[in-house]
Amino acid sequence: TQLTHDFQDPSMRILRKKFATGLLYYQQNKQPVFYPLDDETVLEFLENIAHLTRGKVLEKAIVWNYFSVAVEGYWYAVKDMIADLRKNENDDDLYRDLEWLSKELSKITAGRKGHDISNHPTQEKINNYLESEARLNCVN
Repeated sequence: TQLTHDFQDPSMRILRKKFATGLLYYQQNKQPVFYPLDDETVLEFLENIAHLTRGKVLEKAIVWNYFSVAVEGYWYAVKDMIADLRKNENDDDLYRDLEWLSKELSKITAGRKGHDISNHPTQEKINNYLESEARLNCVN
């Protein structure tokens, strides 16, 4: 529950709002107003959750319950940028746990909704998620 509290903390909500706004602009224009990965705090937070889940410190079902929408929304919004970053940095391990977690949570979602695991979110669904994050209220 501390992780969900941290994710909803006003300072994190400000970072999420800024990050989502930059990603949304990038998704819609394919040119960044700023490069969205300049501040990777949100991704690092999700990568840490993924690392703890992969290491079995956190249960996948609980992580799915609290973070599946965020993991899916952010992962699919940045996966192409991460692929470029991995190539440019010559480091295939960058955000590897987050990629893994996205796949694991997708399996759970697919099982619960009765659809194929390859049923990735549409660009419209990704943009809708980013728009909701960009509208976050950042005050308690």
